[in-house]
Amino acid sequence: MSSQASAAPVPAVWSIEIAWAADGQIHRHALAVSSGTRVGEAIEAARLQVTLPPAHTVSVSVFGRLRGPDHPLAEGDRIELTGALLVDPKVARERRVAHRRAAETRSRWRPQGR
Repeated sequence: MSSQASAAPVPAVWSIEIAWAADGQIHRHALAVSSGTRVGEAIEAARLQVTLPPAHTVSVSVFGRLRGPDHPLAEGDRIELTGALLVDPKVARERRVAHRRAAETRSRWRPQGR
């Protein structure tokens, strides 16, 4: 009698999701792909079903990590199509902090009584 448990079979069809922003809204599209599908193949399959942003204007990531078209997918992955950054994240944060500091009447960053 073997003490090894049998491994669960790998599904032949995986459910993934493609997400992108357009027209001020977040769009999501569920897609069924065969096991072993790569990012580029999934995007091309999705283009047959929905209108996606042009390929030359987007970066592709899987769960927020930049990936290339040859990256293999797994069950439940979310492919994200993101555009170019409009503002450097460090600059945007500095602006938010400066705005909050200016709006505070009493602040730990300003000397009291002045």
